[in-house]
Amino acid sequence: MTKVSVVVATYKRDRDLSNALESLSCQKHENIEIVLVDDNGNDEWNEKVNEIVKNFQTKYPQIDIKYIVNESNRGSAETRNIGIKNSTGKYITFLDDDDVYLPEKISAQVEFMEINRLDYSITDLALYNESGKLSGKRIRNYINETTKEELFKNHLKYHLTGTDTMMFTKDYLLKIKCFAPIDI
Repeated sequence: MTKVSVVVATYKRDRDLSNALESLSCQKHENIEIVLVDDNGNDEWNEKVNEIVKNFQTKYPQIDIKYIVNESNRGSAETRNIGIKNSTGKYITFLDDDDVYLPEKISAQVEFMEINRLDYSITDLALYNESGKLSGKRIRNYINETTKEELFKNHLKYHLTGTDTMMFTKDYLLKIKCFAPIDI
């Protein structure tokens, strides 16, 4: 089974991070590695995250988790790039520390990419408010063409991203030089 690396960038979210990691333990795709990059740049927060990692490893020893600590806060783009460079999977996807994956997310995306021989894909996205109530969905049925120009137009009109919806081959990410090293 093809290995998928899930890059999780974290910054000052402990309870949410535990929930995000828990959602990875429920994935139907069994060959995953988690590359958790701690961007707190703060000893107190680093210790909180380290404790979460230890608890996760104890509860799920079958799941490979790499824990990387940035010595100083680098921002989300650079932190994700560090995760990419430390990933060993053929595919790379991203999970923000305050989000969760449905159990089929990784397996469905890998299957779609392999059947269609794609370098990247984007899934739909469900948005929930702080109370856990569904507040909206981003359904990608408006994408008819995947040229750079059409994807850019659709992004400006509909905001294609949520980083969590994206999956790439590692080779493709390295070819495009990962994320631009800026934070907005």
